[in-house]
Amino acid sequence: MILSISVSTAQSRFLPQIPMKSVRSLLGNRAISTIATLFGHAIHPLDAAVISTKFFRQISDKIGDASILNTRAIQEVNFPTSDGRLLHGYYIPAEEKTDNVVLFSHGRSGDVNFWCPSMLSLQKGLQGQDKNTNLFLFDYRGYGKSEGNRPTRLTAPKDAYAAWCFLRAANFKPENIHMVGHSTGSAVALKTTIMLEKYRGEKPASLILASSYESPRQAAICAKPGIGPLKVFVVGKTILNPEVMIRKISPAVPVRFIHGTGDKYFPHEHSETLFERSVAYDKDIILREDGQHVEIFTELGPAEFARLTSLFN
Repeated sequence: MILSISVSTAQSRFLPQIPMKSVRSLLGNRAISTIATLFGHAIHPLDAAVISTKFFRQISDKIGDASILNTRAIQEVNFPTSDGRLLHGYYIPAEEKTDNVVLFSHGRSGDVNFWCPSMLSLQKGLQGQDKNTNLFLFDYRGYGKSEGNRPTRLTAPKDAYAAWCFLRAANFKPENIHMVGHSTGSAVALKTTIMLEKYRGEKPASLILASSYESPRQAAICAKPGIGPLKVFVVGKTILNPEVMIRKISPAVPVRFIHGTGDKYFPHEHSETLFERSVAYDKDIILREDGQHVEIFTELGPAEFARLTSLFN
């Protein structure tokens, strides 16, 4: 029986607001982001870059390794959100029985097919350190086989929250569920963790944030170097602002930051800033020399995986 979810979310406080709906059909995502930056508006990554779900489905079809589905005992699952969307995901059991499970929130690009190799690399790397974990990857609404039009900074955490509830209904305990986020998915993981403590009184076993951005403002600056710092601003606190949310995470939740020094999207200094602002009693930052943005999980070596082992029973 899937648990019923009822979550109220705050409204966006981006001011002044661009009438995005009226221009989305005429302009591409990059054009929207560039125009917004030039005129002094900070468009959140989950709004500026996750608009055309058709575009990302095409990307996933081209570069997602669908053949991975034939190499492991991957179980396809569907689960509902609080507002009636049916989401799709993959459950990938560990080779050896374990109570651990990774709940993965991907970034703006690709779907679960695309991210399977990365998560299998994480699973294999931990196994090499004698730590085992199951994997649960899901797609936000509008991605892959999940229903809906598109995710936003309001709905993406709600989708991740639904994925948590699915695992809890499957009898996974909070102390065994590890929240892993990549890029904008790191912000989703942070917000979901805050929601879990507020609405359910639960905390994940750990938070692992890879290739995260520091804030929507800094993300916009990275999108348009040289112009962004002159005009970009954010009015009010946004719902997916990592530099704000990281300080709201319970100190009892262990946090690991992972970033490549060769990341061309969000520099590793973003994670370093979040590491400094984290109030976690147990925290660490893993910088992979010359590591890239998307490929970061496949680039980690034994030394980096060894620094994650203390999180897994």
